[in-house]
Amino acid sequence: MPVSIKDIAKEAGVSPSTVSRALNNHPHISDETKASVQNLAKSMGYVPSVLARGLVAKRTATIGVAITDLADPYYSRLMLGIEDAAAAHKYQVVLSSYYRNAERELTLVHDFHMRRMDGLIITGSEIEESYTSANKKLFMPIVLVNRPNYPFSV
Repeated sequence: MPVSIKDIAKEAGVSPSTVSRALNNHPHISDETKASVQNLAKSMGYVPSVLARGLVAKRTATIGVAITDLADPYYSRLMLGIEDAAAAHKYQVVLSSYYRNAERELTLVHDFHMRRMDGLIITGSEIEESYTSANKKLFMPIVLVNRPNYPFSV
């Protein structure tokens, strides 16, 4: 089982909030306490939880990308650009393909939303309904790329 901030706090004899502040170099924690907690965390094998950090920060630094077909060279090149841009801004990319299946596309959008992605990029969507109404319900930016017959401009 992974080591938690509570485990470190118990071992160090301090509160979990003190451990959190020490691990994040908070200015109101003494250098001695920071060093002690950080050394203890390292010796215990502590690894920060990206999920927990995302809950606190209300951002996951993750972008979901739904592409039409993994085998299409156009989308391979597009993914290289998306990943380069994401990495430059310290974002991770989660990729999935829906193979021009509208039901699977909607499932991916729903799944990405449930995983609290910071935004979505959807390529080649042929869904007739507007993503602007979905965007309001999902509370995240959605970018449509290479969408045939796009009926409106945003």
